[in-house]
Amino acid sequence: MTDSWRNWLPDTDIADSAATIAEHEPFIDDDPLLEIKLAVRDRARTGASRKKFLRTGGAIAAVAALIAGAAIGLTSIQNGDSHAAAPASAATTPATAAPVWCAESRSAAVVVGNGKGRTPGPGVTGPDLILNQQWQWYVARNADASRAVLAADAQAADPELARAAVAAVPAGTKHCVTITALAPEKFDVQIDEKHGDGTSAHWQQTVTTAVQDGRTVITSITAGGAA
Repeated sequence: MTDSWRNWLPDTDIADSAATIAEHEPFIDDDPLLEIKLAVRDRARTGASRKKFLRTGGAIAAVAALIAGAAIGLTSIQNGDSHAAAPASAATTPATAAPVWCAESRSAAVVVGNGKGRTPGPGVTGPDLILNQQWQWYVARNADASRAVLAADAQAADPELARAAVAAVPAGTKHCVTITALAPEKFDVQIDEKHGDGTSAHWQQTVTTAVQDGRTVITSITAGGAA
């Protein structure tokens, strides 16, 4: 593709278009990046399908909830239900605070978080770059910026495919990254998503880094924990 994918998309929902791009991305059986390309395509498909559900099933559920709520309220009024607006008892036991999802932590072996991380530069670590890449993906929603942490010749999914997958991520998706050191400059990366509709998704990658021209950069991303 020579033009930006946004320039030739038909006037359809962005999630549908992203899935279309991912579906027609050419794959070659002996491509060493086949697994990561398929994984990124799955992310585009998953996001597009979820957006379609929210547009249809979500809207229907909302209407049904409004109707049910109105019916309950009318019944309470007709029956003279004095408990409908009763204040909560002062003796109610306070709820125990739920554990913080994706609580940030860092050790020599494992880094957990969803912060912005850092871009390539002196003293920047592999986990810093990985956090930044995923922050650009989920928070900034900028596939091109997510590639700024890659080496020029890095083995990774094609830019157009990455853009399609990022575009298909439902707005408001929360993410959590768990980075485990496998060897010097080699990391297992677990990415968990939480969506507004209560569903979740999980992705796994192996990421390698190297120092090039005094800057630490990502040199390879493979799917599913492959070596």
